[in-house]
Amino acid sequence: MRTFLKAFPCAALAMTMASACASLGGGERYAVFAEDTDMDSVKAQLASALGRASVTLGEGDPRDVPQLVVLPPPPGPMESRSTVVPMVFDIKRDGDACILSRRDDGMTVSLEGVTCKPA
Repeated sequence: MRTFLKAFPCAALAMTMASACASLGGGERYAVFAEDTDMDSVKAQLASALGRASVTLGEGDPRDVPQLVVLPPPPGPMESRSTVVPMVFDIKRDGDACILSRRDDGMTVSLEGVTCKPA
């Protein structure tokens, strides 16, 4: 029983460290946009990557929170409601590159001319 009690904290610590290391790949770190970020440029680049004419951002300021929410397009004239959910992107920094990583499918968008700082 004493051996178990001695080994358990070490095993728990090892599992915690392994999961923490697996949370982000490579040199990626969570980040937020710099205060002077041109949000119109971010929206244009994201719209292009998603194949849309434009995107509407949801609540939250990506200068304070390391995520960006893209709202679904409004329902068409023949639809009474939409089952489409917002897309959530994590803002990450890999070296000097600012990257958006979509949570549900892992799609990444590298943002040109956008500065990120550590979250």
